[in-house]
Amino acid sequence: MADQNQESITVNGVVFTHCYHRSGDLNMIDLAYADGRSLWGQRTAEEMEKLTGPDSTDPHYKGAHLMLISEGEKLIKDAENEKYVNQTPEAINEKEYDRLLNILPPMRWINRGGAESFAISEAVTETIYLFVVRIGDQYWKLSDRLSTSHDGLVRRCKAI
Repeated sequence: MADQNQESITVNGVVFTHCYHRSGDLNMIDLAYADGRSLWGQRTAEEMEKLTGPDSTDPHYKGAHLMLISEGEKLIKDAENEKYVNQTPEAINEKEYDRLLNILPPMRWINRGGAESFAISEAVTETIYLFVVRIGDQYWKLSDRLSTSHDGLVRRCKAI
């Protein structure tokens, strides 16, 4: 079982402070001991250097870099922002709004100030959710962090 925080990940009592990550990926490829040995792949640092190098034929590892977990998590957050959060909210119709409202139990369903928003209860990523917003008779869907406020979601949709 893994416990996560920004500086380390503990797996079966072993604390890992390093990982392999490739820029733009939404996940770490492997955890690593400080000397570069991989946890999941059980490879030596030398094997990992070959797998991640420019001559690698392994599409899973090619281009990955050994780094601190905190650096990997920042790159993952950047990739999530690029892929999901920084995207323009998409206009939808009332039928799609109703479908999304009824597909799974809504989370954070708020109706305030002439605007309504809720999150689909199944996460897109660990921290990103699909939100649905209604302002008057206009409807949108957009992805954002669960920590984003109702007012923040409404502002994003009004900015279109």
